[in-house]
Amino acid sequence: FTEQVRLFSEAGLVVGLGGAGLFNVIFCSSRTRVVTIESSANFVHAHAALFGSLGHSYGVIFGRQDPQDETPVQKRWTIDVAGVLEALSSM
Repeated sequence: FTEQVRLFSEAGLVVGLGGAGLFNVIFCSSRTRVVTIESSANFVHAHAALFGSLGHSYGVIFGRQDPQDETPVQKRWTIDVAGVLEALSSM
């Protein structure tokens, strides 16, 4: 746990899948930029509220949900990894 806190406190940029693990940004400086990768807009408002309340500049990258998946929430999804890496390299 101590190592996690140290790593997040020293980070200038944090990129991760939206969810509980990304909430470790509470240990980051308010100058840390945060990018959340989301499968849909279902939880974006809650995630953005956390990042914004901590003073972080943040962005959202959306994956593409599988239109054949009948699950109402948290459907199967994919993401263009090369496209994400390209977008992140320009930050």
